[in-house]
Amino acid sequence: MNRFRRHFCAIALSALCLPSLASEPATLTFAIIASGHPDQVKRDWEPFLQEMSQRTGIPVQALVSDKHSELVEAMRQGKAQISMGNKLSLELVESGICKVFAQVVKKNGERGYHSVLITRADTPLNSLPDLLAQRGQYRFMNGDPKSTSGSLVPAFHVFSKNKTSPQQLFKSVATGNHQKNFDAILKNETDVATNSSEYIEKMQTERPLDAKKIKVIWKSPQLPNDPVIMRNDLPENIKNKLEKFFLQFGKNNPKQARILDELSGWSGFRSSTNAQLIPIADLELFHLLRTNELDTSRSADERKKTYDNLIARFSKLDLKLKLDAAAQ
Repeated sequence: MNRFRRHFCAIALSALCLPSLASEPATLTFAIIASGHPDQVKRDWEPFLQEMSQRTGIPVQALVSDKHSELVEAMRQGKAQISMGNKLSLELVESGICKVFAQVVKKNGERGYHSVLITRADTPLNSLPDLLAQRGQYRFMNGDPKSTSGSLVPAFHVFSKNKTSPQQLFKSVATGNHQKNFDAILKNETDVATNSSEYIEKMQTERPLDAKKIKVIWKSPQLPNDPVIMRNDLPENIKNKLEKFFLQFGKNNPKQARILDELSGWSGFRSSTNAQLIPIADLELFHLLRTNELDTSRSADERKKTYDNLIARFSKLDLKLKLDAAAQ
């Protein structure tokens, strides 16, 4: 072996022995879904993000949108590194881009929340059976298709279980978010709308007079509180800083406890894993299977092929969530 080749091999071997370190980002971006007006949501989160910047030593900025798809794409492209939300997290974990590392804990200690259907307090509607008995009579506002409480859970528990769809049950269908749906009910722009128990509780504190004009006519089984996710390709030291920040935030710190309470009635965060998403994956699978079954525009063979693909996909996802969780 000549001297050049020996020198080249020595360099290559030394490079293999060095640890592979991802470059530390100059700024971290937290992708936040807006349940209300994005500008207001950004202001609400600013104290939390300032604390994160100070505690991690890295400037943290917010990317706020009322469209789940925009946040998913930002996380996919690496334009954002941290985010929250069940459906959003499921997509990003399934694609191998992110992992769940924490979960919200509510102030009352509960680890879950509910999807709800709301209407005006002065309407004759009082329950889901009332609604199902009056097909084609009412206007409806659904949530973002990628929202767990706003769309995924009602799709399963309200529509699929009752062998119907929004288009079959309602006179008209529109799409909003928690704030838009709440306000549309108040303004008589719609009759029934999806929402979350967390948002209704927030309105009972911030807008009590308006909240009294709203009533809940259906509440889902408890859903797991939002997971917190981060990109898998973040440097290990940054991952450690983020985990430490979230898991300690609000503990023995009155200022931080107040920030969490004002954000959404939270008390802190607990450690979590990808396994948290298993019930969300089950909901998504059932919804997709039911949607496929009801799609009469496609042939039986086409629906059978889709069915087989969905079962294969979600069997693989279920295994991935369990194995990833065991490894974390």
